[in-house]
Amino acid sequence: MAWRWAIFQASRFAGHTLTATTRVLAYASVGLLNRDQLGRAIAGRWARWGLDERYALQGLFGWEEPFVRKFLKPDDRILIVGSGSGREVIALRRDGYNVEGLEPAAAAAELSREIMRKAGVQAHVRIGGIETVALDGHFDLFIFSWYCYSYIAHRPTRVAALRSARAHLAPGGRIILSYIVGEPIPKRLPITLAALVARVSGAGWRPEKNDVVSFEPGGLHFEHHFAPGEIEDEAREAGLQVAALQLGDDGLIALIADD
Repeated sequence: MAWRWAIFQASRFAGHTLTATTRVLAYASVGLLNRDQLGRAIAGRWARWGLDERYALQGLFGWEEPFVRKFLKPDDRILIVGSGSGREVIALRRDGYNVEGLEPAAAAAELSREIMRKAGVQAHVRIGGIETVALDGHFDLFIFSWYCYSYIAHRPTRVAALRSARAHLAPGGRIILSYIVGEPIPKRLPITLAALVARVSGAGWRPEKNDVVSFEPGGLHFEHHFAPGEIEDEAREAGLQVAALQLGDDGLIALIADD
């Protein structure tokens, strides 16, 4: 029966090799994309994620609700950035808040509208990215949805997103972000390869060492893991200051304009 074990070991080795190769290919190919293409690839991955009624109607997560509620005021005009299936929009709208959504994936925005229609919830959902979309007027509160800020590739693009939000903050306005907490990661072959390909191909953005990418159905999964102090640096660069910070398995931060 030794042949059974031999086949298992050979299959395990082949599977490991294929997994490693796929990972390297994901990093190499992401370096070929320009910023617009990268944004489309990331949005494609999220086009249908979480878009079912059970997820959308479950309300705020237990770890985010107490933090978010501290910064809500009854008359706030609120924009959910990366609103996806409408989970946060629906939860806050049902509590009587004036809340709108902004979602870069058109398919996700359309499906969220359908979920809200069935749930009897009325809220406006725009399509676009916070760093480029034209917003009307000012908002008292911006909420970047669950990990949404970590899913924005390229530090200058993230800072541009914060600057756009700041430009549309009403006096006394707040910005709340949730993000993925991480530690500095030593340079690795995949991310080094991605940076090299991006530089040689003139992609116009620079992969960072705490970026994690993989191929997923519909597109590309991207997430940036924030090292200690990194998100505060990005906030300061955008002209914002920290009002509150909550760290655990997840990171939550509230920002205000640095006037």
